Amino acid sequence: MLCHMVDVVGNIPQATEPRLHVVVEGGHNNAEDVKRSYNWVRDRLPQARQALAGLTFSKKRECLPLAAADLFAYTAWGERTGQKPLGVAKKVIKSESSYRGNMFWIDLNRDSLNSLHEQAIMIATGKSFSDRSFFEKPLS
Repeated sequence: MLCHMVDVVGNIPQATEPRLHVVVEGGHNNAEDVKRSYNWVRDRLPQARQALAGLTFSKKRECLPLAAADLFAYTAWGERTGQKPLGVAKKVIKSESSYRGNMFWIDLNRDSLNSLHEQAIMIATGKSFSDRSFFEKPLS
């Protein structure tokens, strides 16, 4: 988590990006390590003071996005590793027939995060996906 946090926060331009509020599952054996890592990044990177909005520990029962993220991570990891499913439907389930396998594994690395960020900006500004000139940096 620490190296990912440093990579993300280190590449956020100051005052132009939304703030990141980190929510993690409380009661985990490594909760204190997460807190220590978060504080270490916040205290050592100038960008982190503006980019990091806070760290919250919660329970999945009390925080639906945390429960959804946990279920998605569990399902995605099981899909990637060939894990035996918890239950197998006897017929095609509605979500599979409606969405036809629209779940994909996305590696969280600098390139994929930059691409997702670029897509979010394009959607928010109403730019066309074919208008790549919006993101080209001027030559210096």
